[in-house]
Amino acid sequence: MKISQLHNKSIAILWFWAEGKSTLQFLLSNNILASSITILDASKEIPAELEDSESHFVLWDLYLDSLWDFDIIIKSPGISPYHEKIVNHRDKITSQTEIFFSNYTWKVIWVTATKGKSTTVSVLYETLSHGWYNIKLVWNIGSPVLSEIQLGSTNYDYVIYELSSYMLEWFAPQLHIWILGNIFRCHIEWHDNKYSTYREAKLNILENAEYKIAWSVTKDFLEEHSVNTQDITFFWLEWEYSFNNNKFRKNNAIIWTGDNITLQWEHNKVNTCWVLSVLSTISNSERKDFTELTSSLFTVLETFEWLPHRIQNIWTHNWITFIDDSIATTPDATLAAIKTFHPNIWCIFLWWYDYWFQFADFAKEIKKFNIQNIVFFPDTWADIKKELDTIDYKYNFIETKSMQEAVEFAYKNCTEWQVALLSCAWPSFSMYKNYKERGYDFKREVENYSS
Repeated sequence: MKISQLHNKSIAILWFWAEGKSTLQFLLSNNILASSITILDASKEIPAELEDSESHFVLWDLYLDSLWDFDIIIKSPGISPYHEKIVNHRDKITSQTEIFFSNYTWKVIWVTATKGKSTTVSVLYETLSHGWYNIKLVWNIGSPVLSEIQLGSTNYDYVIYELSSYMLEWFAPQLHIWILGNIFRCHIEWHDNKYSTYREAKLNILENAEYKIAWSVTKDFLEEHSVNTQDITFFWLEWEYSFNNNKFRKNNAIIWTGDNITLQWEHNKVNTCWVLSVLSTISNSERKDFTELTSSLFTVLETFEWLPHRIQNIWTHNWITFIDDSIATTPDATLAAIKTFHPNIWCIFLWWYDYWFQFADFAKEIKKFNIQNIVFFPDTWADIKKELDTIDYKYNFIETKSMQEAVEFAYKNCTEWQVALLSCAWPSFSMYKNYKERGYDFKREVENYSS
């Protein structure tokens, strides 16, 4: 949607959290009248900063009942478009992401995956910046895109845009480079409770991408959806960019060894291979020296610091290492963390909010890796234990609603040189607002216990 199309319209901002607040500022800065804007939010009170605003408010339990009254609805990502009161308004729903792509015409590198994309786009950003490119990184977890980029006034060599599936519904922008990483079962409730809908959301933008890159594991999935994979550059294993025998390779020719990089373990090597594929694409399309680009990449990898809550070593005390992987909110993500530290995991912290996941297969993995001490948090810990008992697995455990008690359990039951891993496999909405709050609480209690 062009900015000009927003004028002289009745506009609703659906949810007034970070992106909603950013959207309001964007509209006002583009001379949209405050009186033509209505905030729709589940809050019971008008935010203090807007008490004197000319904008209107529909709050609490009525906020979705007036959608018929508006010409344009700018939806925040956190609200599912499949909600029964929203789905019938599809023709007038837009988003910050769609507004951005309708008004920004320079090169965009679009990255989508279930897990690992934040770390990897950070590596790509630092690599291209090191190579003297003018780069802008727009995070899925950071400031909204219309706060980060001033449309019409700033152009970059590349915008790296990390996207969640929440942002991918119902539109297909023009892209320079499209990247698809791993796809795990996640956010299903947001996608009409259908895994197929979640996966297909990640393909919406494929058609209009100039260059297409994907993890080789997704090839069958792409072909199932009638995607012409001849146009896609795949990475990993037998494909052009791969990692084996501790070396990064291009068509089996050694590019660099993996000895001195900070991002160890297989899932990070997979993601580094897609960075190599992006650098190769840039090299070919712009006639840049590929060797110089890869040199920048490996310089970055030698000093790259872990992002918070992503397999982050937060503390070693009494020779016990505590790892914060709070962002792992799916079983697949937690399994990646388990494989990273096996066989040294002595204690793991688990939630199981009774979502769309099945615990049976995950329970078998817990037994396979022989994790002896388990912290069970609510809500449905009885179901987790039932699955473990079914496979006749003997282990030490605690059921708790206290992070302090959980950390004490880990300190008392871990032996020297072992790992206590906060990688919970599920969200923890019964106790925390999000994974960040959970991770910070974990770190605080770990440090408090050791002091």
